[in-house]
Amino acid sequence: MVRVGIIGMGIRGRLYGRAIMQNPDAELAGFADVNPKTLKEAEEFFNVKGATDYKELLEKDLNAVIIATPDFAHTEPSIEAIKRGYHIMVEKPLAMNVEEAEKIIEEAEKRDIKAQVAFENRWNSPFIMVKSSIDSGEFGNIYGMRITLNDSIYVPTRMISWAARSSPAWFLMSHCVDMSLWLTKKRVRSVDARGIKNLLKKQGIDTYDIIDASLRFEDGTLVHIFSSWILPESIPYVAQFKFETYGEKGYSNIDFTNSVITNASDRYYFAGLPTLWADIHDRITGAPVWMLDSFIDAIKEDKPVIATLEDGLETTRIVSGIHRSVEEEKEIKIH
Repeated sequence: MVRVGIIGMGIRGRLYGRAIMQNPDAELAGFADVNPKTLKEAEEFFNVKGATDYKELLEKDLNAVIIATPDFAHTEPSIEAIKRGYHIMVEKPLAMNVEEAEKIIEEAEKRDIKAQVAFENRWNSPFIMVKSSIDSGEFGNIYGMRITLNDSIYVPTRMISWAARSSPAWFLMSHCVDMSLWLTKKRVRSVDARGIKNLLKKQGIDTYDIIDASLRFEDGTLVHIFSSWILPESIPYVAQFKFETYGEKGYSNIDFTNSVITNASDRYYFAGLPTLWADIHDRITGAPVWMLDSFIDAIKEDKPVIATLEDGLETTRIVSGIHRSVEEEKEIKIH
């Protein structure tokens, strides 16, 4: 039995907690959250005792730790968990700068642990199907991608309290960057990006409304990514995700815009439902759940993880380059 602790009991932490509770090879041994209200709600839901200090959680008898803290708060708890010899799964992005990502990797390399980054779209069925087509040669060489991943303004203004410490690039584009790397198996040579600060800044949230980025790969492949989180709340769901792939012999278009169904009522739907995760006959299912199960399997069966810390570092390197390009208004070399 893999005894798992969770640091951060927001939307993601609670989702992972439910996934652990239904995994026959895992046990939710405890969790931590700095917000007393969030902690109390999690304790009542899971009937498990929590802590406001994550270091108290790390003193428990654990095998693995999930770091589900906000984007800017992954590094310290990851390193502390690794130092205790725990396997870790850390939310994306691995870190918000290259130096911190490298520190996590340096610490992990000293120990025999499994360490996975939560790039959940590697378990998302449409992307798995596209990857199969690419790997089989059906599409020929991939020479371009056009990706749009947006959120409504509900996300930075009401869903999360820390939007000013993140951006559309960290919160959204990191998914897109990882998918472009995973699907093409190519390296990014340079990035050229632009951003706008306007609407959110007027509301006292000092972050970008929109970031638009072009990635140039070493073989000339072009990937264009557009992300914003200021769409009106009148869109049917919190998230809007479109992913086009252009190959020499084929084309693919994944469109999650309406998550298969379109509902309109007084309820506002969270990102990804129901195509990313959903409750089906009292069991939660979907890409994040299968990702968690894969992490538990890697520990139990001593198998490699599917999304490594090195994968996380590469995405951090590219998104950091995107931010530099926005700030310096020039193309930034990655490799």
